[in-house]
Amino acid sequence: MDKKTSVRYMAHVGLFVAFIAVCSQISVPLAGGVPFTLQTFAISLTGLILGWKKGLCAVLVYILLGAAGAPVFAQFRGGFGVLLGPTGGFILAFPILAVMSGFAGHKDNLLRWVVVISIGVALLLLFGAVFFSIHGGIGLSQSLGATVSPFIISSAIQVGLVVAAGKVLRHAIVKSGISI
Repeated sequence: MDKKTSVRYMAHVGLFVAFIAVCSQISVPLAGGVPFTLQTFAISLTGLILGWKKGLCAVLVYILLGAAGAPVFAQFRGGFGVLLGPTGGFILAFPILAVMSGFAGHKDNLLRWVVVISIGVALLLLFGAVFFSIHGGIGLSQSLGATVSPFIISSAIQVGLVVAAGKVLRHAIVKSGISI
């Protein structure tokens, strides 16, 4: 990787780390303890636009920044304790979603994008629910009711928005001649 490519790589990753951090702050607290945020949207779009390698890198940098104490997680929280807290499983599953979204984006096929990103979101929700269940000492069915059920419709809407935004952004990137 030459110097120009390296700088471009870091700029792409940094831009999407900031995008994820901003979307994480668009947050609505819910009664179950897991807030509604646009993190899933941001993670999915990051993978779709950057591809799995750069998307994964951006998500890992985001998680490491948050773990180090930067207030990049939802509701301006940061620190390693957030990763070990009740919602930490969702954050720890972000790399899975980024990689799956990146693989979906290898082909310009909207149906593939919807299916693969939806599977990634389902895995993220499942992993987060299992972590929430273990952390809270509650049954998995109770955890699924608190952490997955409230997000089924919003997750489907977010997948649709990711696909629509991804299509528009990829077209704009190609048209502008920007190399991602």
